[in-house]
Amino acid sequence: MKEKTISDIIKNSNEDVSLDGRWNWYGLTNEEEIRNEMIQFDEMIHTYMNDNLKAEVGVINKSFGIRMWRDNVWVKDELYEGHSETYAEDAADNYVLGVKKL
Repeated sequence: MKEKTISDIIKNSNEDVSLDGRWNWYGLTNEEEIRNEMIQFDEMIHTYMNDNLKAEVGVINKSFGIRMWRDNVWVKDELYEGHSETYAEDAADNYVLGVKKL
């Protein structure tokens, strides 16, 4: 019996390869889930914390957004183009207070 290599597995397992050909380590099947990556903020300017939730407000190219954490594990980033810093701060505050649910 021939031993399988990584190349054999990738060739024979289309469901485990993402839409751009990268190996799908996390078993994600939805294109939106696959594309959901961390935003490379230029600077993190505020941090909000409550219990096991944390949100950081960041800025990139003059747009504000938030990075959300649960139990010190990254959950999601959101960018609010065209909105103010205060808008992002309110979103971060709502996340850690449990108002904003994911």
